[in-house]
Amino acid sequence: MNYDILVVDDSKAALFLFKKIIGLSGAPVNKLLTADNGLNAIEVLKINKVDLIMTDINMPEMDGFELLEYLKKDDMFKDIPVIVITTEGRGKYIDKAKELGAVNYLKKPFKPEQVKRLILEALEVEEDEGNVTGSEECDF
Repeated sequence: MNYDILVVDDSKAALFLFKKIIGLSGAPVNKLLTADNGLNAIEVLKINKVDLIMTDINMPEMDGFELLEYLKKDDMFKDIPVIVITTEGRGKYIDKAKELGAVNYLKKPFKPEQVKRLILEALEVEEDEGNVTGSEECDF
């Protein structure tokens, strides 16, 4: 089974890299949707069903924490797993994200295999042993 994922980041370069990384990771992705901030992510969610959200924290208009707060309060979206993508390695950011409902976090830079592992964990899917993972050894 393949899954639909929404990636939220205000950087066009980061969104481009995520498309590339997720493709290299070998994660079971059907559709990869993007939004450049939390407000636009909500608009995407209103017209698309997604299985997972990956969001940056620092964004204009509505940041990742505000997006998490919104999702947590909305019955339609509260059960969608969220992975926070961040350059912030400090515990207070990670703790706050988890308090607001994030299932995990991904600290930049990262490798495609890390992305795949976190996607599979968030979706509660076991890796098919016959499935070949991306073999690129590079950080993004």
